[in-house]
Amino acid sequence: MRQAKAAVRACFTLVELLVVMAIIGILAAILLPALITARETARKTACVNNLRQIGMCLEIFRQDFGRVPEGNNSNYYSRAGYAEGLGELIPGYLGAIEVLYCPAASDITYANSGIKIEQVGKVDAVCSYRYLRGTVTDYNGPGNVNHKGKYVNTGYVGGTVTTEVTTR
Repeated sequence: MRQAKAAVRACFTLVELLVVMAIIGILAAILLPALITARETARKTACVNNLRQIGMCLEIFRQDFGRVPEGNNSNYYSRAGYAEGLGELIPGYLGAIEVLYCPAASDITYANSGIKIEQVGKVDAVCSYRYLRGTVTDYNGPGNVNHKGKYVNTGYVGGTVTTEVTTR
């Protein structure tokens, strides 16, 4: 009588699993800095697009009223009782308040300080950009730093945007 052969099971050994995990760990360590750089580049691009959109809205506002909104070089766009600076662009020119927030802001983000369009001019609200007579700049001041302080984007009436690298 023949004995039945034991079924051979195909399994990975512990050493093989550890080698695969080590390879995955090495690949992740190589790719992680590239992913972080890509994320920061995407935030910078979104910030430039926000400033360009604000600049074009300022140009249309200027064509309609013969002036640009006044500003006091602060990051307020809404005060209790009136719209200030960039707040004058809402809702007729700037369709979404989210545009007033830099995606690379450290603390002043739409999620923690944004208001609804119908509240503009009724409550105090700040954005992550400073505004003064047609010039919109990243707000790097008390309580907020855009782009980790590495550079500052500035937008102008008409949609022109410049980027200045800071030396910190």
